[in-house]
Amino acid sequence: QTSHNHPCRMTPLLGLECRVYMAFALLLGMPVYSPHGGIASAFVRGFKGTLMKHRSRIRVAAKLKVAESDSDERSMSPERTIVEIERISRSAISKELQSIVERYVGSMTPSDGWSRTLNYLYRNCKGENSISSKQIEKVMSYLSSCLEPNVMRHILQSTPRILRRSVPTQLEPTWKFLCELYPPNLRNEALLRKPELLVTRGIGYQADELNLMHVYLSQELKLSRQQLKKLQATHPTLFQVPVHKILPIVEYLRKCVSCAHTGEPCQGSEELQELEVTKVLAKLIVLHPQLLQLSLEKNIKPRLEYIQRRCYLANSDISRLLNSSAAGILALNVQRNLGLKVDFVETTLFGSTIRDLPIDQDKALQELRSCILAHPQILGLSLEDNLQVKARFFDSIDPSLSARILKRAPAVFSLSLNENIVPTVSFLAKIWCIPNFYASQLSNGSNTEQQGGKNGSNSLGTLLSEYPNILTLSLPRNIVPTVSFFNKTGFIELDSEWRTVTPTTKTMLRGRYIAASLYSRLLPRWHFVLDHLNRNVTETESGQQVPLHILAGTTDATFCKRFNVSHAEYEEYKKIAIPKLKFSYELDSWLNPPSGLA
Repeated sequence: QTSHNHPCRMTPLLGLECRVYMAFALLLGMPVYSPHGGIASAFVRGFKGTLMKHRSRIRVAAKLKVAESDSDERSMSPERTIVEIERISRSAISKELQSIVERYVGSMTPSDGWSRTLNYLYRNCKGENSISSKQIEKVMSYLSSCLEPNVMRHILQSTPRILRRSVPTQLEPTWKFLCELYPPNLRNEALLRKPELLVTRGIGYQADELNLMHVYLSQELKLSRQQLKKLQATHPTLFQVPVHKILPIVEYLRKCVSCAHTGEPCQGSEELQELEVTKVLAKLIVLHPQLLQLSLEKNIKPRLEYIQRRCYLANSDISRLLNSSAAGILALNVQRNLGLKVDFVETTLFGSTIRDLPIDQDKALQELRSCILAHPQILGLSLEDNLQVKARFFDSIDPSLSARILKRAPAVFSLSLNENIVPTVSFLAKIWCIPNFYASQLSNGSNTEQQGGKNGSNSLGTLLSEYPNILTLSLPRNIVPTVSFFNKTGFIELDSEWRTVTPTTKTMLRGRYIAASLYSRLLPRWHFVLDHLNRNVTETESGQQVPLHILAGTTDATFCKRFNVSHAEYEEYKKIAIPKLKFSYELDSWLNPPSGLA
């Protein structure tokens, strides 16, 4: 039995329990009675040194504990005594470590958000990998010299493992890197937002894994110093991953790019040299570094196989997909993300999913494949906030317009609705004389026919579906200058509000004509006619002699054949004329900008 006024009486014990029991009694200053006093003394002497380091703390805490239990005079088994020793000792040491931190941050109470830090100190104050008071003193001294008090408190509360970090090899290089990366006014904001920055390996750390990752990415995948620096700033956790874990992922992606994993000949695979494959991999990793942190068997392989099976893609198609900027879709969940978007594409194109179509499933699969390959980034767009909103907008113009755009120009769905699509559609409606077109109402899903959306047989939906790629062109840099050219040359006549005067079928500017290159096709052909064929006529008169479909809608060979000139002569003319024409036209547009654009 043990109490403050009873000597520690022992029954014979064995091994470590006996040594701990007797050493604890000795540290409390109580006599030890044993029938084997000599052996007991040897045990104590052999074990005493391991506890002597914290003798004073254990004695004080244990005496307090004994005083608390004096009233009930409870008996304690040897096992319980050992547990009490461990608990009292751990609590005393963690209190000492806590006092060091409190000298820099003030009082640490659980109600003020210090629960995680206090638990961390309690768990790590003893054992083989215990944290020392000297280590905590070094870390706290360095943090207080670099950080503002509120930032230091936030980091310690959210990431207490920073107390284990080495100051010279980890914290100092990391802080130096962050100082180079962020200006002073943004540095504290970045640390408050992401306090783990100071403890993430790969951000300035001089560690073996970091060096190995740098060597692998730079030597094997040929990433430049600028690319590595960008990755280190934007995805520092990538440098936490051991190199041996990313090797299977890189090799699998390499086989997919080169189509070597299937044994089937990929189009152009014979010409695709190892260097080109490495360039594709480097581009893929720079654009989507998060792929290297995914599981190959649980994430990348199943998702790639799902996309290939569901979208009817060949092995060469997978190579094209990875070579595009859409490889990030491999980071998306199949059930909650990819599957729903493929369902949306199928429903928009065919009215239902392909598996529910009664006939022509093979044809539908080919159309789905063409759509995905034309713009695989569509699978990475938000379903509710992006795809469905734009589909409702297009269907408000014409019930089948979204399907036709998705089939012929799926890249339109990646454009901003309010900043690109709506202004372009509104401008084209003026050019095509669609009366009472209100883009703001259309964007909310109003019906075009109620706003006068039709003009004879040329409805807005029909005109857009003839050449939906026109919606991918820039309104100020492409469409407006081209329409202005047609207005100046007499092919159309526009009023101050950019509306066609007396529109007819002959003067209707089709989308494919507006999409013709101004500097590579329209201006060279126009001035070639003026300079070589009609030197004594005005621009408007010349416009009457050059059919619009010849000027804007044919190949160079057909244009030369129409005017009976040598193709080589025209090519030579273009080399000399295009730079001059581009400069003079841009200068004229800058000096006399088009007015009335709403």
